[in-house]
Amino acid sequence: MQCTENAWPRDWEYWKKDQAKVDAVAPFYTYNNMWYNAACMFWPYEGNRAGRLKITGKGLPPVLLFQATEDAATPYEGGLAMRDALPNAKLVVQNGGSFHEILFHGNACLDDTFTAYLRDGSLPAGKGRIAKTCEPGAEPTPVYVTPPPAAKAAGAGAGAVGAADAAPLSPTDPEAVHGVRR
Repeated sequence: MQCTENAWPRDWEYWKKDQAKVDAVAPFYTYNNMWYNAACMFWPYEGNRAGRLKITGKGLPPVLLFQATEDAATPYEGGLAMRDALPNAKLVVQNGGSFHEILFHGNACLDDTFTAYLRDGSLPAGKGRIAKTCEPGAEPTPVYVTPPPAAKAAGAGAGAVGAADAAPLSPTDPEAVHGVRR
């Protein structure tokens, strides 16, 4: 669907230049996103040159949508636009939530709403664009990377992790982010 929804550029030089522009503004996001979509450059079927299909929701039963207000991968405005495109839909908004995938992380407001919909088709009773608002859950606990005990015991030999390297890495440390071991 990703590759056939639109006509993607087939020129690798175009992609590189475009991603360099995006990288100047959003370096954390840009190259991962490029690699997710790069297969579309080689997709054997041509995308829709007329642009995206117009979504009307005609003939659909009521749909339940979820959107976090701070989700960088699917911006809040897109969630509102999808709700507007599906007039019978009910939109549940996690106010302040910053995760891309917000269900089943311990937020009862979100999880119970989704479970009820799956169980018996229940929808939030709220009227208007936003049927229900949920507060975000707690921020996740950072994970610190520590060398395994075998690496500590190896001593200072070639390629071994020394005592100075045994301290946990910050989750923002480039070595922790990219999985590089010293």
